[in-house]
Amino acid sequence: MGSVLPARSIGHAVALILVVLLARFTYKLIKVRCHVRSFIKETGMTSPPHSFLLGHIPAMAKLLMKYPRDTAGHSIPLLLLQEYPDLREKGLVCMDSWPIANPMLAVVHPDMCAQFCQEQSMPKAPLMDLIFGRFTHKLDLVTSDGPHWKRWRSAFNPGFSNKNILSLVPAIIEEVQVFKDTLSQAADSGETFELLSPAVKAACDVIGRVVLGKRLRIQTTDSPLFNAMRRQLAAICFPETIQLWRDNPIANFKIWNNNRIMRNELIEDIRTQFDESGGAGDPKTITRLAIDVYLKENGDASSSSSSSSKGGLSPRERLLQDDDFLRVALAQIEIFLIAGHDTTASTLCYIYYLLHRYPETADRLRKEHADVLGADTPSALATITSDPSVLHRLPYTTAVIKETLRMYPAIASVRAGARSFHLVNPQTRSRFPTDGFTLMSTSQATQRLPEYWPRPDEFIPDRWLAEEGDPLRAGHGNNAFRPFEMGPRNCIGQELATVELKLMLVMTVRDLDVVPAYREGAAKLFGEAAYQSLVPNELNNRPKDGLPVRIRRRS
Repeated sequence: MGSVLPARSIGHAVALILVVLLARFTYKLIKVRCHVRSFIKETGMTSPPHSFLLGHIPAMAKLLMKYPRDTAGHSIPLLLLQEYPDLREKGLVCMDSWPIANPMLAVVHPDMCAQFCQEQSMPKAPLMDLIFGRFTHKLDLVTSDGPHWKRWRSAFNPGFSNKNILSLVPAIIEEVQVFKDTLSQAADSGETFELLSPAVKAACDVIGRVVLGKRLRIQTTDSPLFNAMRRQLAAICFPETIQLWRDNPIANFKIWNNNRIMRNELIEDIRTQFDESGGAGDPKTITRLAIDVYLKENGDASSSSSSSSKGGLSPRERLLQDDDFLRVALAQIEIFLIAGHDTTASTLCYIYYLLHRYPETADRLRKEHADVLGADTPSALATITSDPSVLHRLPYTTAVIKETLRMYPAIASVRAGARSFHLVNPQTRSRFPTDGFTLMSTSQATQRLPEYWPRPDEFIPDRWLAEEGDPLRAGHGNNAFRPFEMGPRNCIGQELATVELKLMLVMTVRDLDVVPAYREGAAKLFGEAAYQSLVPNELNNRPKDGLPVRIRRRS
């Protein structure tokens, strides 16, 4: 009898916990569904069928059945606009997928996007913390807000400036040469492979050079840093709203261990940047310049020998021993690697794909490189090395990159709504409350709408070179092109990404043809086989199947 009573007590406790959890879930469900339905009614918004139990999930699932099953999630607002054209007049789409994610207002009107990203920079949505919180502890530029974000954004801005990135061009060329050698070897072997994989590794090596001044050799070795980063992505990308998984001690141990490996690989490199900070000479890495700014703001202009009254240590020496400072620096570098490698690599893959689809564009690109940089690739590299600013005198190359980013933007910005903040449609003057919603600046939809882009599904680099008054003139005002987002929290690495892409094109397109190798009858979205697809354990939207290709040498 004595053993039965405890068992009953445990059973009663478990039952009570389940009842409490169910009641909490039911309360939240009723609250969210009533809030969304009230929003739809008050704003007069056309809406897909809204289930009280599942929200818009069944409607979105039914819609996606018409398209490839792995269509990227950020394509859904555009697909909904095509299914419900009346939503275009509103300038946004309401999507309720709770409990998978917080109800969302996917904003497609460019001037309405500007209202919460530029005119008033709303705080980052909790979704970002759910994904990265255990990884960087909200110390990085992507997830942090307020004074912490402002302080560190200011510290890293000089390193990501156009002037400093151009000073690092010779180092970037060395890493891109390894990437080109990989493609050349594939041309000799005749193999078919996923182009995204070597492109991702090349982007990581470039980040290592410009941020740390170190050759990470991810392209040529089995890198513990790269392997830990990939495992970390798999860990943090598991459906972030499943609280039981987030509280799983095994999952948390994996994240901790990956952090440990990455930080052990990076900590000495950061200390090296400390040793070199404050000195003269170029080029200066992004981290070195950030340390210089930080030390200057904290009372050490340059000298590490100047003593302070506290323990005889200079500000530099104290900072080097400050674990909190090192944690923040590590978080920034880790997020640069995580956020920067995949976006640039995917964009490069789409450029190659589109150049093959539009051979006349590829010919014009090669002609511009010959006219501006020299007759062959070695001549081009000599010209660029002697004057890196020549990369800004390639207008057609820039147009190709911009048009690719218009069609295949890598990211969307998410912000938190607030009771005091309303979106206002500039044409209809309709007001939309945002409290309880995640706000998404939906660049993928905005950049494909015919209201703002003539012939939006066509690859037309000339739209970026068109004169005022030309029907192809790009965009609606200055707000419709936002692949790097706009406003104070725009992508800090956009200058690096653009220079890197230009160098990759200059060093490859005249010597090699990248030929997509999708199977006959492959699924397509918006008429393209290399559509943006949802890949398990990845943050960003990637080209379908990593863009399978064959490489051919050009005569």
